[in-house]
Amino acid sequence: GLFLRVVDLQDLQLVVAMGFDFDDLDDLDEAAAQAEHEEAKKSDSCAAMSKSQEVQDKLCSGAVVWEKWPHKTWRETAPEAPLMKPLVELSQEEYEALPFPTYEQTNITKAKLAQVWDTQEPGVNYGFKFPHNIQQLDAMGPEWITKAFHAAGTLPKDNSVTAIKDIIGLSMNPAAGEALGGAGIKVLVTIEYAKPQPDLHTELFVKMPDPFDPKTERYQNVKNNNDEPEILFYRLIQPALSVGAPKCYFGDMSRKNGNAILMLQKFNFAKEWKPLAEYQPFEIHPMMDKNKDYQITEQGRHHYVALGRACGALTAAYQTGKLGTKEQLSKLFLGASEEAVKLMDG
Repeated sequence: GLFLRVVDLQDLQLVVAMGFDFDDLDDLDEAAAQAEHEEAKKSDSCAAMSKSQEVQDKLCSGAVVWEKWPHKTWRETAPEAPLMKPLVELSQEEYEALPFPTYEQTNITKAKLAQVWDTQEPGVNYGFKFPHNIQQLDAMGPEWITKAFHAAGTLPKDNSVTAIKDIIGLSMNPAAGEALGGAGIKVLVTIEYAKPQPDLHTELFVKMPDPFDPKTERYQNVKNNNDEPEILFYRLIQPALSVGAPKCYFGDMSRKNGNAILMLQKFNFAKEWKPLAEYQPFEIHPMMDKNKDYQITEQGRHHYVALGRACGALTAAYQTGKLGTKEQLSKLFLGASEEAVKLMDG
């Protein structure tokens, strides 16, 4: 909901609302900012030190350089490694067949969720069952992943996933405070293809829901309908974006039990912060802890400029219909219209 409310702002009001005067940002005291960063490192409070060693070993394996924006050939990917078909390219028949939100899961009670959270139901996007925990993903194996990628259109029918080489849980117990965010478990999956291609990623980042537990956010996430908009975004919007976002290979969810799965391209983050001048264009910097932007080198002022520009590009794409018509979007994303808000409120 926030996404579409934000991009519905006229022109670049978002950037103005952020209160930044970009011309003044270079006037900040770089020496003082760097000194603050070094002090944070000494106290082990920087992002690269605050995660577990396992997370660092698996996610921070050397920063990759993201391809230049805008993606002039974004939709001209090799046929051996296709993207999902975005909303703007759907026919009217394909659009009408989409799983428009009903917000059924927002009416589930805590007692009901306790009964159904570990059941498997067909997904609303593709109509077949999917794994919602790491054990099921391992058991359903490369055959299921092949079926899922074929259904999503991210793997040609003449190719297949032949093996799961590794499955590593990085965020398995949110109740213990070790989660990479509280919205669900995170898993790294390494796979092999029958016909490897440079743009077919073998390392995937997978998101699945937490087990039901009063100490986790699972019930609130279901009530708030957190997963469905994210999956629809990656399915219908991400392939048309002119700003960087991980490639999505598959995503689906069930409204009957709130279970979901999202399978994305894995990013490699840098292990340590370094002076701005040492970064290559579009290089990915280290992970940050949520709500701790002060960990960014040099107070992150260039980080916010980049965010502002990306938001501007996103706003422009929305206003000019490059993501789909506003009427289409309003029927797919909560918060895009007052009618959707009223439906959510019952």
